Amino acid sequence: SNYPINWLLMYSDLRTFGYNPYAPEFSSLIRHGKANRNYWRLMGPVVDFLIRKRLGPGREVTRSMNWLGLTADDLRITRPRGAYDPVLEPR
Repeated sequence: SNYPINWLLMYSDLRTFGYNPYAPEFSSLIRHGKANRNYWRLMGPVVDFLIRKRLGPGREVTRSMNWLGLTADDLRITRPRGAYDPVLEPR
């Protein structure tokens, strides 16, 4: 989806965890032959850089933060790493 909040979520996760939350989805698309591995091997880091630096399409991060009256520090995760992970039931 190109919903504007997605840019803020990606920015927040990249900033906090150093990880793009869409990476697993792209991995699945590549495994199923629906996305080109070589293309995303190159473009994945480029897209992450653009989002982190708020350049090109990553400018949507700045635009959305301004519209919402937020700063980069407002996009923070306050619970410890792993606190947001789903609870897995024992097998």
